[in-house]
Amino acid sequence: MKKPNLCPEIQMTLISEVLSLNHAKLRKTKKREFKQAILDKLEHLQSNNPKEYSIDDHEWFNYFSHLSSIPNHINESIEKIK
Repeated sequence: MKKPNLCPEIQMTLISEVLSLNHAKLRKTKKREFKQAILDKLEHLQSNNPKEYSIDDHEWFNYFSHLSSIPNHINESIEKIK
């Protein structure tokens, strides 16, 4: 069977569209595999070593205290305004 004669611009457009679709599909698959690998690691860690999986109370407290605190440069700006 003979290939149809297409002008080079149409051939390049078709090739780029096919490559773009393949790339998007591959990217989507890799992203899904990456997320699944993370979930698998978490499940494995939780079942095999629950002490490493959990976070102690002191660490949680420090984390949320830091989140709710006002940064120093903003505090200084507020003091200047007063």
